[in-house]
Amino acid sequence: MRSLRTIIMLLLTLSLAPLAGTQDVDVRAELASETVYAGEQLVLAIVVDGKPADDDPDISGVTEFELQSLGPPSTSSQTFTNIINGKMRTVKHETFRYQYAFFAPSEPGVYTLPPIDVSVAGDTYRTTPVRFRVIEPKQSTDFILTLDVDNDRPYLGEPVQATLRWYLGGQAQGPVRFALQPEASGFELLEIVEPVVTQAEVNQRQVVEIEFAGRKTYARLAQERFEGRVLTAVTVEAILLPRQAGATTLGGASVSFEVPTSQPRNRGMFDSIFDQVRTERYLSRARPIPVTVRPLPLEGRPADFSGLVGSVGIECFADPRQASVGDPITFMIRLTGTPPLRRIEAPDVTQDPRFQKAFRISEEEPSISVGRDAKTIVRTMRANSPKVTEIPSLELSYFDTKAGEYRTARSQPVPLEISATREVTAADAEGVPGESGLSALEDRQRGIAANVESPLALRDMPSGLGQRLRQPTWLLVMFLPLTAYLAAGAVVLVRREQAKDPEGRRKRRALKQALRALKRASRATEAQQPTLVSRAVRRYIADRLLLPEDSLTTAECVRGLQQVGVDPSAARDLLTKLDRSKFTPTPTTPTTPTSMPVSKRGVGASAAALITELDRELKGVDA
Repeated sequence: MRSLRTIIMLLLTLSLAPLAGTQDVDVRAELASETVYAGEQLVLAIVVDGKPADDDPDISGVTEFELQSLGPPSTSSQTFTNIINGKMRTVKHETFRYQYAFFAPSEPGVYTLPPIDVSVAGDTYRTTPVRFRVIEPKQSTDFILTLDVDNDRPYLGEPVQATLRWYLGGQAQGPVRFALQPEASGFELLEIVEPVVTQAEVNQRQVVEIEFAGRKTYARLAQERFEGRVLTAVTVEAILLPRQAGATTLGGASVSFEVPTSQPRNRGMFDSIFDQVRTERYLSRARPIPVTVRPLPLEGRPADFSGLVGSVGIECFADPRQASVGDPITFMIRLTGTPPLRRIEAPDVTQDPRFQKAFRISEEEPSISVGRDAKTIVRTMRANSPKVTEIPSLELSYFDTKAGEYRTARSQPVPLEISATREVTAADAEGVPGESGLSALEDRQRGIAANVESPLALRDMPSGLGQRLRQPTWLLVMFLPLTAYLAAGAVVLVRREQAKDPEGRRKRRALKQALRALKRASRATEAQQPTLVSRAVRRYIADRLLLPEDSLTTAECVRGLQQVGVDPSAARDLLTKLDRSKFTPTPTTPTTPTSMPVSKRGVGASAAALITELDRELKGVDA
């Protein structure tokens, strides 16, 4: 028995010996599968055993495939403990996985991923090449994929909307994966068009969830006539950008799916159209279409032209437009034009000499939001001088495809009224004007001659305490000083108690004052509500965190909540939405630089719920 125990301990010691030493580093590349269908997605993992890498793996040598990082590395660890000669030793072994996604080629064959270098503890490690096989799925004439574009003669750099329609002539099942690889045709895939989907459409099966270019999205379902038959059409859309001028054929569109080898059982009303049964993998390819990309003209090209093609609009807004030197001003740039709007970059005001001279711009990153109709950039800045009278206009040069010429979009200057910061003097603190407001004594020329003599002075008039108490005037004269004295004493006592803990009093009153301010804001006009609600929320955060009451920006509110350990995401989202809603133009009037926007109903209730929840969390922090 003792010999068996000795053998087991020896084996454990030998198995843990490499870990107990220098923790050897092992770097390798792994694929989730060595066989993949053409056009489908693969995941490559770079595994580092023993120690973390100094930096991300160097994938610059992989030129045949476009690797996309799936985020920071995942980490796993194992702890080993051994006991030798009564001494216990614990060794921790860590593994780091860097994952990348890429699409398999559309042509069948055997492909190789080249070695990838990884730096660990100053040394360079290289993975071994990884081979994988691409096979062609089956094809069927019952399933047809078409590719169309809204413009087959775009200019270089002009966004093109591509539409893929997949006609179902039979039963198909998931996973359904659309792919569009236009790079070989000189196009770039900018973005997938996300449809606006309602729950009613989901319930009525007017949309279905699919994968497109490695992302999950919704596709629309409709009955359409195609080649003489009424078929179910699955439609997805994408925005492409031509990068090369000249005639080409746009291709690279495909969809892979499963086809059941036997008919499924009777379908229930809640079953998906992609029911899971025994299946085979199929692939449909779209026929390439001819496209001619026109070059941009050289004549009339502005010096500051950045490559924007299509239509572009730019507007600027500010709130408030009446402020003192050093007060925060929320400045928003609103961009409109040909989608996708995320490609349109606003002018960098931090590098504009006009803005550098007139304003102190916050170093915080601006808040950027991209919607369906506009892209907004919101930042905070402060006027440097009372001589500042406006926010300068901004310009964006672009090529107008409809007019066939270069144009410049300009915003209107935003007028400002900046007042100087008033210096507080000792006289202000004492409450005494600079010059005495007391009137001078005047001489009375007649002296006591002003007295009037009258027989009434000799009248016998009743007097005494009882008589005085029956007169309201005397009651007031007698008891008013006492009442005033008692009231003044009470005020003094209350103020003394408050003076002992002014910060605590400010904290305690924060929620009550904010709710009152929100109640007043609810009675204001819809255009005024965003400013009033935003002011109430900022004032609450300032009072609750004992921050300066004025000049509190959204970034400062977020930073203050983070410093006390409270999640600021809800406050940041609400304040950001309020900042943007200040500048939303009314639909009945033309858009002008203004600080009187339209806000959504119920924003006050959302703010009240937010500060109530914040107050609950902050009380927990205080405790």
